Parts: sequence; C-alpha cells; structure tokens
Amino acid sequence: MLCACVSLEKQLWVTEGDGVVLPCLLPRPFLPLNEMTGYWLTKDTHQEEEEKENGVIFSSGEEKLVEEREQLVHFFDKGREEFTHQSPSYINRTRLFSSQLQAGNFSLELRNVSERDNNTTFQCVVSDNKGTHWPSNVTILVKMRGDGKDYVTLHCLN
Repeated sequence: MLCACVSLEKQLWVTEGDGVVLPCLLPRPFLPLNEMTGYWLTKDTHQEEEEKENGVIFSSGEEKLVEEREQLVHFFDKGREEFTHQSPSYINRTRLFSSQLQAGNFSLELRNVSERDNNTTFQCVVSDNKGTHWPSNVTILVKMRGDGKDYVTLHCLN
C-alpha cells in the first residue's frame, strides 16, 4: 500500500511489512536540482538506547544537518543521492522519485515498514543554496498484522 498526501504535518497509518510514501512537496518556483540540498531525518526517540546507533553528525559545508540524536534517513545534494551517512536501519528501504524531483516532489518511499517504525516522526528538509528551508513532518503509525483492532483508513487525494 502506498499513500501520498500534500501536507506540512500528517499522520499516516501503514500495515507492518507494507510501504508508505512520506509526502514532501515544494512550493513553486521549483529549485534547479544542482542548487538543492534535501534530506529526511528522524529522532527515533522511542527506541531503546542500547538499540540506537550512535548518531552521525553530518554536515554539508558549514551547515550542520543532523544532530547527534537524529538519524539520517535519506540525503540528496546538488543533483545526486548520497548514502554514505544513511542510518543503518534505513539502508535499502528508502527511495526518492527521481523523475519527479525537478517538479518539486521530494516525497520518500519507505519500504518494509516494521513495528520499530511505529510512532516515528520523519522530517523532510529541503533548502536552496541561499539557506531557505522548506520543512515537512510526517508521523507513521504502524498497524500490526493480525492484531484484531479496527483502524481508520486514510485515503489521500492529490
């Protein structure tokens, strides 16, 4: 199941094992890709400390992008994706819609959602070379398979 919505803050229900699209749409005028830096991050504060990876402090030029307790989910800089500093728990689970980046769509697909992702807030931050930022937050609520509970289904329209 994939769901995409236009919103600055949103909660999305997703079933364990499925994928979800975390929306992040930029305002017009759209940035040239070679002037864009964008990343998705999460604090993952609900995880046990012994399970947490040591936070990687990652910077682009002079600007510190990821704080010590944050995890880098996905990173795009000046026309290309960069996976060197991606948090291990997101390796091979994320992708941007590269053909839609030029049209301002910085949404991220997160695959194989697990209980560990439940109640996690993901933040999308896109900036230009002048330091202008466009943040967007999305929280994932995971529906466990076979738990017998009723859930409201969120239908998203573009």
